Amino acid sequence: MRFVKLFQSLWAGSLRGAGTTQHVFIYLLGNCDENGVVDVHPSRISDDTGIPMEVVEGGLLELEAEDPESRTPDHGGRRIERLSDTRRWGWIVVNYLKYRQIEDKDVVREQTAERMRRLRERRENVTQCDGGDGSVTESDGIKKEKEKEKEKEKKIRTSVSLPSSESLPSSESLSASKNSCPSAMDGFDDWYGEYPKKEAKKKAASAYAKLPRKDREAALEGIRRAKATTWAGKDMQYIPQPATYLNGRRWEDQYQGGSVGRRADKGAMLMELGRRMKAAEMEAENGNV
Repeated sequence: MRFVKLFQSLWAGSLRGAGTTQHVFIYLLGNCDENGVVDVHPSRISDDTGIPMEVVEGGLLELEAEDPESRTPDHGGRRIERLSDTRRWGWIVVNYLKYRQIEDKDVVREQTAERMRRLRERRENVTQCDGGDGSVTESDGIKKEKEKEKEKEKKIRTSVSLPSSESLPSSESLSASKNSCPSAMDGFDDWYGEYPKKEAKKKAASAYAKLPRKDREAALEGIRRAKATTWAGKDMQYIPQPATYLNGRRWEDQYQGGSVGRRADKGAMLMELGRRMKAAEMEAENGNV
């Protein structure tokens, strides 16, 4: 009897609770060839398992019968079929090749993972020697081992569609990437230092962290423009909160190149309009006197 891999679904499908029938089926799986053929007499199954002959025959009949609740509807849901109609023993396990392919892929993945683990250990403990000029080179044996492992890994990965180890980032590249990635708060201190209204700094920091680099630079320039134009001499109550400025992308509203942006400063406009209306009313009153 050879080693055979069993799937948990055997105890979760329509054979659940059929203890003796399951035992007979497992015996067939363990004694079939690479094509799922098991050519043994029921008496042999009885002798090897210790299950009474009549019970073995009953289990075989159940495995031969159609099962409408089977996960695989092929062959009417039967687990086994007889090799010949002229004798009452000798069967083929219907879905054996299907499950064997699943088993082979799992084995290949495990073997690949183990080979890669051993390869990493060898690389960490690589034998190094002096090249004579002060340089350090790997021995020829280590280089050949690496080439063999790469070739094996390439063949296995091609057959089971696994990612190549060369496509995975090295620890050095990950470290470099981490160091090159800007912090979420890069430049915030400079921006907040320029902003004239120092309120709700935590909310401002949260809004700033969501901005891409180009918008952070534009927001800083927007503050400097506003301080020189629309905010110059203005009461602090008319200047928006720092977080409001960022969330509303208010740097796009300020004066750009001497022209008014997309949205004018509503507070300043209302104040100017009120001043003009009051002056017009006074002129009208003076004209009527």
